[in-house]
Order: sequence, then structure tokens, then C-alpha cells
Amino acid sequence: MKKVAVYYRKSTSAQEFHSQKHAVEEWLKNNNIDKKDTLTFEDSATGTNLNRKGLQDMMQAAKDGLVSDVVVWKYDRFGRINSVMKLVLELDEYEVGFISVKEEAFNLSHSNPARLILIATLTTVAKMECDNIRSRINAGIAAARARGVELGRKREIDDATREKIKEARFSGKSYRKVATMFGVSVGHVHEIVNGRKERA
Repeated sequence: MKKVAVYYRKSTSAQEFHSQKHAVEEWLKNNNIDKKDTLTFEDSATGTNLNRKGLQDMMQAAKDGLVSDVVVWKYDRFGRINSVMKLVLELDEYEVGFISVKEEAFNLSHSNPARLILIATLTTVAKMECDNIRSRINAGIAAARARGVELGRKREIDDATREKIKEARFSGKSYRKVATMFGVSVGHVHEIVNGRKERA
């Protein structure tokens, strides 16, 4: 028989689990779930850290088919909202529900008739966030290239080519024109012409 996974997190060791445990244990009692039918996982770490031992152990238990639902006090005990969405969708892949005791919107148990709608909404929001991140990265790369920043591993240039780059610049050609001629970044031309040490 699968068990209900209960997950508690506090940010620092100085904090206590009392309020979380009281609310969750009350919820378990109201839903006729005996404590012996639960698995408890705890962490004392920031929500941005997804390598928390308790979290990893719980996700592994879900993957191994040992739990039917994951119960938390509030969704932020799981992590930041973007991380929560990814983790909840991962749990869904394992056919494990997710329940936030204090937030009805995060009642994704299999007994909730609106569960599939909520999962679909989370999937859409998560995809939008991924698309936004990708767009910001691509925009940043395009802006960097426009400024002449050389991305990736810097091309190695032999001494003869370095001299030609200097000659082209000293003949009056702009840094950008020289960079285009030799297929390097504007910054790289500056380094060669001005004698600055190249980055590794």
C-alpha cells in the first residue's frame, strides 16, 4: 500500500517545524490518514536549493512508487514558485498528487475533480516561463554580439594573423571592420592591438 509523503522545510536550523506540523497533522486527522501510513521528510535549507536531502529522498520515493500523495503546509515549503511547478509536474509523471494544506489552489490530489485542469494550467505556465527564459537568453546573446563580445571559447590566433590585425587597424580601419575581416570580436581586436593580455 502506498503511503502519503509529508514534507517539512525550514530555512534555518534556528527555526522550528511546530506550526507546519500542527497544521499538517490536523489535516491528516481530518482526512482519516493514520500517521503510520505516512512517510516524513524534512529539510533545514533555503528554498532555492533543490539538492536538499529530504526533498531528493522524497522525490525518489515518489519515483519508486512508494507514495500516493505529497502533503506540505504551504507550497513555498517545496521551493520557489518556478521550482514548485517543475516538481509538481514531475510528481504528476509518477502519478503522485500534491496537496498544500493552506492553499486550495494547490490541491492536486487524485480525488480533486479539477486536478487535470490545474495540472494543464501549471504545464502551460511552466512552458511560458521556459519560453521567456529562452527569449531573454537569446536577446542577451544577440545584444552581446552586437557589442562585439566574443561568445564561447576564444579562437586561437597565430602570430602572423595577429600582426595582420595590427596592420589593418594601424592602416586606419575601424576596430569593427578589422574584427569582421578576421572573424573575431571587436574586444579581441582591442586586446591584440593594445597589447592587453588575452583572456584564457
